[in-house]
Amino acid sequence: MNQSNARKLAKLIVEECENYENLDPFLILAVIQIESEFSPKAKSHRGAIGLMQVMPGTGEYIAKEMGIDYNGRKSLYDPFINVRLGIHYLSFLTERYDSTENALDAYNYGPTNFEKAKSSDTFRKQSRYVKKVLNFKNYLEEESLLLPKNS
Repeated sequence: MNQSNARKLAKLIVEECENYENLDPFLILAVIQIESEFSPKAKSHRGAIGLMQVMPGTGEYIAKEMGIDYNGRKSLYDPFINVRLGIHYLSFLTERYDSTENALDAYNYGPTNFEKAKSSDTFRKQSRYVKKVLNFKNYLEEESLLLPKNS
C-alpha cells in the first residue's frame, strides 16, 4: 500500500470509528496488525480475506446490511471496503457481547464457536488472540504519546 492510500485508510478508520461509540482506532489498527500484518492480500487457511480477515459470507451479510456494493471475495481484497465491513462487524459484536474482550474472541473464533467455547468448562477467560490484540493496542497508544503533535 502506498503512502497516499495508507493516509486515506487511516482517515477512514478514524471516521468509521466515530460512527461507532464503542470502537477505538487503535483497536482497529491492532486487529489489522494481528489478523493480516497490514497485508490487503492476506488470506487465512479458513478463507478469511484482507486486512481485517473478513469471511466472505460475513462480508456479504454486512455489506447488504450497510448498503455497500459487494462483489464477492474481490470486495474483501479492497482495503477500504474490508475495513468498513470489519469495523461494522466488530462494533456489532461489541454490542452483542458487552465487552471488547468477548467481542474480539467472537471476531476471532466466530460467534457460534465462541458461544460453544464460552459455555464449556475449559473456557479461558482471555485468549492469546485477545491478549495479542490488546497488547498491540496498548503499544500503539503508548507510542502515540511520544509522537510530536502538529499544531
